[in-house]
Amino acid sequence: TNGPAGRGTEAVIGMRRAMVRIRSEFPAFELDVRIGVHTGPCVAGVIGRQRYIYDLWGDTVNLASRMESSGVNSRIQVSEATYLRTRHAFRYEHRGEIPIKGRGLMKAFLLQENDADDATPNLDDRTAAEPLASPASPAGPRDDIDVLPT
Repeated sequence: TNGPAGRGTEAVIGMRRAMVRIRSEFPAFELDVRIGVHTGPCVAGVIGRQRYIYDLWGDTVNLASRMESSGVNSRIQVSEATYLRTRHAFRYEHRGEIPIKGRGLMKAFLLQENDADDATPNLDDRTAAEPLASPASPAGPRDDIDVLPT
């Protein structure tokens, strides 16, 4: 698929399929993944002075996070912006308008995998009401941030 939105969508399909393989190899662990995708501009840069970390910031990153947190376990949820850029290359299920924190109602779509034999059943019916674990965000201002042009 051409373009950043298509390549990004292919990448998250690979991530979800990797989780399916990992989950089958370690059935004793209750592993799951929810993936959210939004397409748009963002700022990229390096954080740190001694240990460098590459990071992304901006509204696009925040909306992708909201797509994930309001998504469905074992599924890839995308915003309308990503759907519009990739709808000819991928199949989607329209979820309708869903409440997005700080935004109100937004259209969301669930990606349908192209290969039926790779489709993964939703192992449970948990949704955003039971969030997956996520790393804690740092509190307060940071003085170790250097934004470098990319």
